[in-house]
This record gives sequence, structure tokens and C-alpha cells, in this order.
Amino acid sequence: MARQLGELGRRFHALAHARDPRAVESDRAARSVGAERTLNVDVASRIEIEGYLRSSAERVAQRLRRRRLRAAGIRVKLKRTDFRVLTRQRTLVAATDVAAELLAAAISLLAEFRDRGPFRLVGLAAFDLREASDAQQLGLDVGRAGRARLLETTLDRVADKFGGGAVQRASDLLRDGGVGIAVNLDFLATRDDEDEQATLRNDDDGEP
Repeated sequence: MARQLGELGRRFHALAHARDPRAVESDRAARSVGAERTLNVDVASRIEIEGYLRSSAERVAQRLRRRRLRAAGIRVKLKRTDFRVLTRQRTLVAATDVAAELLAAAISLLAEFRDRGPFRLVGLAAFDLREASDAQQLGLDVGRAGRARLLETTLDRVADKFGGGAVQRASDLLRDGGVGIAVNLDFLATRDDEDEQATLRNDDDGEP
């Protein structure tokens, strides 16, 4: 492995044999929850991108609810076929664990991407996490948000009882499922400050 990969090969070999000098830190608070997907086929259509963002939003929201967390920020990540990474993010009016609200914010961010692709990876991350018990200001459209959360928590119970694939959107069945790579498919980040700075440096728009 060292001959093929250099020092990185030595690192992989050590990890494969459970040798890791880093201390175990179990009390670090998560800073973001995200889900992203590396695709089999490049996408450029906004409808297709929104479809993948919907899947990511549903996965992220479910993880937030299971951990009794809400997010007050949303980030969209797109990776071009030449591996350039583009991101946009915004804060939310109120912290949420509802996929419909995360998706609406993510879709609003798509208009800020000047690059039209094609893209090989589509991802969404929720940040500025807060305990679900924390007091939060309710939005004006409480009824719609409440109905959306009721639907999503009902689907949570269905998934818990019958498995994650028990209920699926018809549109998801028609779309390429993509290929997940390592922790990028579904991750709970604890150190995204350095990653975010690296991402912003790779953004060819030069905007945060």
C-alpha cells in the first residue's frame, strides 16, 4: 500500500489494523447533519437537482428528529464533474426538523448558483443545531408546518416498523439512485469549519 499510495497507504494500513493514535472524543457536539449523493449520471436540470435535494432533506430531517435536534441553517453543495465544489448557505427564520422547510430553503438557494453544471454530486446539510426542547419563534404558517411535521413523523414510525424502503415517492423510483461514497452519503459532522473554508476556496464564483 505504501508503494502504491505513499504515506496515505501507510495510514490506511494502520487504520485497517485498528491502530489510530487519535484520542477518542465522545463529548463533542455535532455542528451539522448532512446527506449527499454522488450520482451515476451527471445532472443539470433544476427539476432533477431538486429531486435529489428532496431526498437529502428527508434524510437529514429524520436524523434531526431522532436526535431531538433542530437546525437554524441550511447549506446546499454541488460538485461539478471537474471536482470543483460549489456551496451556498443561509440561516432560517426559525430552527426546524421538518424536511419540507429544509427543502424550501435549499431550493431558494439554487437561484444563487451561477454555474449551471452539469453536476456529479448533490448534497444538503443542516447546521446551527439546537436542542428540540429549546424555545423557538413560530412562523406565520403554523398550520402548514404542523401538518408537514405530522406527516413526516408518521413516516418515521412506518420506517421504524417496516424498514426505510417501506414508503417511497414515485418520483424517486424513476430517478437514478446514485452511488454513495464513504461518509459523504449520510454524515453527522462535528468539525466542519475547516471543511467549509476549503469548500469556499474551491467555489469558482468566489462568493460565500
